[in-house]
Amino acid sequence: MQKQLRNLTLKNEFGSARKPENRKQKAMIPHFTTEPVSAVVSQNSNITLSCAVFPASAEIRWMVDNRLLQESNPYGFRPVEGQLWIPSIPDEYRELMFQCVADTPWGTILSRRANISLAVLHKFEERKDLHLNVSVGSNVMLPCQPPGSRPPATIMFRYNQSKIINSDTDRFKILPSGNLQILRVTTSDQGQYQCMAENKMRGRADSNCLGLNSGASLFKRVPNQEPAVIMPRTEFQATVRDNVILECSAIGNPQPVITWEKYGGILLPGRYRQIYDIQ
Repeated sequence: MQKQLRNLTLKNEFGSARKPENRKQKAMIPHFTTEPVSAVVSQNSNITLSCAVFPASAEIRWMVDNRLLQESNPYGFRPVEGQLWIPSIPDEYRELMFQCVADTPWGTILSRRANISLAVLHKFEERKDLHLNVSVGSNVMLPCQPPGSRPPATIMFRYNQSKIINSDTDRFKILPSGNLQILRVTTSDQGQYQCMAENKMRGRADSNCLGLNSGASLFKRVPNQEPAVIMPRTEFQATVRDNVILECSAIGNPQPVITWEKYGGILLPGRYRQIYDIQ
């Protein structure tokens, strides 16, 4: 027993107590404890990416767009103790992909990818003014095609050049696509509506300034009219298992009833749900 106790408290060459080796720890597979994270940055701003790995003795290097980063590089990217300091994204790039590379006695491992992107807010597409005649009590959807934005822009509407609609009420709702839905139209709703996109890092894009008036004039009462479908966006991109919302609105007097069908196939029961008057 005394020999066993002495073995547990043997000193190493530096004079500190040495604990018995943990065989499980020694057999552990190398892995990252901290990995770089994607981010959106403004022009000329700097960012630091972090990387840490087990075992701590691993040598850490960096890859940029699938190429090993050299210590001497034209962009001023500087590795510092497992981190990578990026003074700014070069003007000729909109986005760069970074990965941490760790060389260990058991092999080399790669971290997840981190995309560092420049903040962007594009212009609205030019469109003709849209004027809608809607009867009191009906529902209407005012279309808005938001411009490309990184990070995603906040969509809002300006009413009659003054009032800003940026949150939902019991009758007004800004849909995920950016379209504005107005339920149970009243005479007080008539006027001009203008779609706007705000990016906190790039400012605001205003449809009126860019030759787009996506508003609609709403009038008090109209005679019977043929139904017309308003569905400005017709193409969507989605990955497997994503939920998708398809929006559709129709005007007419009396208010049209909307149904859906799938071209070249059928809508399987349980795979869809039709939502009336989203609130």
